[in-house]
Amino acid sequence: AATLVVFSTAWAQVALVLAVAGQAVLAATIAYELITGPKEARGVTPVWHLSFVGFILSPLAALPLGWGMYNVVVLWGTMVLAVVIWGLSIHQFIQRDVPAPLRPLLAIHLAPASVLGVVALLSGLPQVALGFGLLAIVILAGLVGTARWVTESGFSPLWGAFTFPLAAFSTLMQMLSLAGYGEVASSGACLWSRQR
Repeated sequence: AATLVVFSTAWAQVALVLAVAGQAVLAATIAYELITGPKEARGVTPVWHLSFVGFILSPLAALPLGWGMYNVVVLWGTMVLAVVIWGLSIHQFIQRDVPAPLRPLLAIHLAPASVLGVVALLSGLPQVALGFGLLAIVILAGLVGTARWVTESGFSPLWGAFTFPLAAFSTLMQMLSLAGYGEVASSGACLWSRQR
């Protein structure tokens, strides 16, 4: 949708509405399956962020279309969902250990903090973006500090879970630096380079 804005705002709006509707159907289907499915399948995973907080990517296309109120609603709504998922994940982590092969998925927890920060900054909320930037640094520091534990089972296709969160994190750090929060961004950049 963001690419189509240059050519046709009408088509961009159609693409965005269809994408958000598809995400909503996916989230509703997953929620239904979690509620009605077997209890053993209800464990919280970082992948929940992709299903339920994934709407946060839509303001990146909606901002150029002038959907100001939509962006605000999505920002705050997905922030609540992300906090709930982080809380449930921490609660579950305290109760039981994450199986070694699934630990790389923990990196996904970094993505919502980073993308929420980017959207907050683009929406004219620099202090909110700074808060998410600090949270993202804390999450990345946790991942870096436990890197051996997270990667204990050796290389697997699940290491792909590191890519988007790190890209989103580096984008937020660059944007915070440009917005005048260079000290925060420098701290984040040091952690990012250590992760590599």
